[in-house]
Parts: sequence; C-alpha cells; structure tokens
Amino acid sequence: MPAAAAIKRLIPAGRAEFRKLVDDYQIFTVPHCAPATVAAYKSARAARDAVFVASLKGTPLLSDYRKAVADRARKDRKTFYECVQPPPPPGFTADDAVRKQREDRDQHFVDGDKQFAKIVALRDKLLAAPGD
Repeated sequence: MPAAAAIKRLIPAGRAEFRKLVDDYQIFTVPHCAPATVAAYKSARAARDAVFVASLKGTPLLSDYRKAVADRARKDRKTFYECVQPPPPPGFTADDAVRKQREDRDQHFVDGDKQFAKIVALRDKLLAAPGD
C-alpha cells in the first residue's frame, strides 16, 4: 500500500496522464476491429490486469482508472470504427493470410504489453514515497 504522503502529493497532471494511458490501453482490451485478437489478449492478460487494478485500491488512481475505462466505453458507443483492410496483393495465398493474421496478433500482444508497462511505470512513479 502506498504511503499516505505519496497519495496526497498526486498532482493533477500525473493523474491526467495516467487516465490517458489507461484510455490508450483500451484499444488492446475492447474489441473494435479484431475481436478474436482482442479476446485472446484480454484472456491471456486477465489475471495480470486484475492484480494491477487491485493494486490501485485505496488510491485516487483507482477512480482515475475506472473513469478512463468508462469514458472510453461512452466514446466507443458513439464511434463507428472502419475495419477495412486493403485487398491482398496478387499472389497472396491462404498461407500468407494465416501468417499475416498471426503477425498482427503477435504485434497486438507486444504493443498492448508495452502500453501496460507504461501504465505500471507511471503508477509506480506517482505512488512512490518521497525518497524512493
């Protein structure tokens, strides 16, 4: 549990940055254009994400996290996502399509994990006790 002094010194700019990072992370956990990929990522990272959210308990960052998730959900309800891929190039085979889908999925995992790491790092920075 973070020190009370650390919680008191959370600055609005840091909290806003935290909400922005959480908002950006939603692209990896809310299906827009690749529901199977998002479902696989969300399933694979569910335990990690739950532990992270639990780590926010007792801090103002928990309400910031919830607000960012809720705000993104509201925006998503009003947004139409065009999920159009360009036509495959001549000679593109079924094997190529499978390989491309796997590469896209792998990249989704890499990018999602990088975004999550940014959130964790900022949480740690914001909640660090003075002198840590």
